[in-house]
Amino acid sequence: MPTDFLLETLAETLSFAYVRFTPQGAKIEAGGASHLIPDGDTLAACAPFVSQKPDLLMLAQRGRPVHMILPTGKPPHQRWLEYSIRLIKEPRSWLLVIRDSTERERLRQRITALQAEQQRTQGDIGKYRMALERAHREQEAQHRHRTLFLAALAHQLRWPLTVLNGTIEMLLDGDFGPLSPDQYHPLQAAQQELEQMNILAARLLDLARLEAERLHLLITPVSIENLLKRLYETWQPRYAQKKQGFDIISPPVLPTLYADARRLIQILDELLDNAWRHTPERTHITLQVEPMPDASIRFIVRDTGPGIADEISPHIFNPFAQVAHKRSLLAIREGVHLGVYLAYRLAQLHGGTLDIRSSPAGTECILRLPLRRARHTTATTRQSA
Repeated sequence: MPTDFLLETLAETLSFAYVRFTPQGAKIEAGGASHLIPDGDTLAACAPFVSQKPDLLMLAQRGRPVHMILPTGKPPHQRWLEYSIRLIKEPRSWLLVIRDSTERERLRQRITALQAEQQRTQGDIGKYRMALERAHREQEAQHRHRTLFLAALAHQLRWPLTVLNGTIEMLLDGDFGPLSPDQYHPLQAAQQELEQMNILAARLLDLARLEAERLHLLITPVSIENLLKRLYETWQPRYAQKKQGFDIISPPVLPTLYADARRLIQILDELLDNAWRHTPERTHITLQVEPMPDASIRFIVRDTGPGIADEISPHIFNPFAQVAHKRSLLAIREGVHLGVYLAYRLAQLHGGTLDIRSSPAGTECILRLPLRRARHTTATTRQSA
């Protein structure tokens, strides 16, 4: 089959144009897509880059085809044409093939742009990762400093508070001589305040242990009946002094709960103390116990007080929220947050939850614990203060 016929057929099928030239560069014939056939009667005229780079023809003469992609026209109608020149031995001539590679070139440019964008994105991700790592290191450092500060503060408070408390007890017992009523009552009030400061120091120490993940639970069987009896004997007189009613509601038969008895009492004491401290006189507080079908038990402390203020409610489990609100460190002893936060963390440590629901009609603190828990547990859940 003649070579000319094959070229014409391929050009029509693959949509390209071809031009053949004599070894001296004179045009012999052209065919294929007519819109791709360049004007001109010589190889230099049809492929201008040949005259600009004559070494390209030398490469082609050695049997290496020459390829070149050049733009034509102006944006937005610019197109790219691919020129291919090779030397044919039989019949000896130059063959110039022109293809429209606009779509391929646009795709290449798009890929190049995407790769550049990817590199920029990776660079940004690297910067963000470094920033996050730096912020994480700073947060860890702040956490360590805060933990050390809380532990140091708690230890520094306990000794002078112990001395003051002992001195006041000696004064009240008459070890330094009899006291008049005008002397006795202020000392008694000071002793009560010192008790609250001792509670604050103990809370700060527990918080430091939690933050340092050094608070351990000793899980043992706990008789809920005995627990409720102890709570009633402790809290009923305190509620009575404030003319508050106090009831414990529970079914006649209660399961055995596996928990750290001392920490469980601490949780419930914190919730009952919160109800006692933040509800006015002639209100009612109820402790309700409910075994649940999913092998858990609920302790619900319910009061009929005014509820938690709207500005405080979203931060109820932030131990220093009310400190920031009142601008005073000692304000924490008047707030609900540190004690409730400790109860919340201790509930988590037991594998349970603590939820607080409040409205103008009162507040409910719902402690839910599994009946069984591993015998030894360490605080490992860290919360941002």
